[in-house]
Amino acid sequence: MELIIKLVLGAAGFGGMSWFIWGSASSQDTGLVLMATVLGLVAFVHAFLALAKIIHYSRWGASIFWIGMLSTLAYTFPPFGFSQMGWLGWAIIAFLAVGSLYIVTYQPTPGGKKSRASSDYAAMGDGEYDVGINCSGYPSAKALRQGHY
Repeated sequence: MELIIKLVLGAAGFGGMSWFIWGSASSQDTGLVLMATVLGLVAFVHAFLALAKIIHYSRWGASIFWIGMLSTLAYTFPPFGFSQMGWLGWAIIAFLAVGSLYIVTYQPTPGGKKSRASSDYAAMGDGEYDVGINCSGYPSAKALRQGHY
């Protein structure tokens, strides 16, 4: 669910920036028009991936989604003849299919990849004595020097 929220916020943010830049660009501002177009495409990709992730909560929806994606890839290949625009369109569809596959199968690790200070704690040292915590229960000087605490 967190990934869906991030993708929707990304789509809204990039779409808003695209809308703002497009509205402030005149017909001579080729750079601004190009930037607004790129931001709009990024917003579209975010929205498409969020929709793909939402659809995959249902087995039937996932089946229909992948039948549609694979049939679109098969129908457009060879893409509109062998023109450059045809290949570009087919590459965009293939990119969306691969991106959808990654987003749908993405499973974050519980707790993320946060490293804890005690994760590399060695309970016993070389001489079979405790190097991390001394007899008083506080970290030893060696453990502090090695950065365990």
